[in-house]
Amino acid sequence: MSSNRGTNKTVHVFSLRFNQDSSCFICTTYNGIHIFNVEPLTQKCYLDVGPTTYAEMLYRTNLIAYVPAEHATGLPSHVVNIYDNQRKAHVLELSFNSSVISIRMSRTRLLVILVDKIHIFSFPSKCRLLHTIHTRANPRGLCELSNNNGSLIVFPSNARPTGGLIQILVSIAKNVL
Repeated sequence: MSSNRGTNKTVHVFSLRFNQDSSCFICTTYNGIHIFNVEPLTQKCYLDVGPTTYAEMLYRTNLIAYVPAEHATGLPSHVVNIYDNQRKAHVLELSFNSSVISIRMSRTRLLVILVDKIHIFSFPSKCRLLHTIHTRANPRGLCELSNNNGSLIVFPSNARPTGGLIQILVSIAKNVL
């Protein structure tokens, strides 16, 4: 939670995330999505999409993936929306059986992280489900995707050791992952 300078208005920030080259960052709030340029630090745009729990921007492109908050609870919904800021239109909606915890994007992949699964989609053209990974309970949506071609994914391991382990999934063939 932060306060705007010169006003008593409080802004509830749900998530902050840099884009893949750290040239911008995206901020989700109860009112919508704010996208900021890093140098110079300026607000690039604002999307009035209502309460949003999580968002990811694909590099400096016009594609923004976000998870709207359920209006009644403010918790993440079961939907991922892809918004094209150039066309000012939603271009894709993906629905799931449980709440979407987070999302990751690369130039070739979209990852949708649920509490106990990671869905891997081809992206952005011909978005289709390629693979589903069953994971241990991951309520924070811990997962990272390599910035190059999305061929490396790191997430909490299913193994139950006394400490924490990560699992690394590497795609050799571009069509596998």
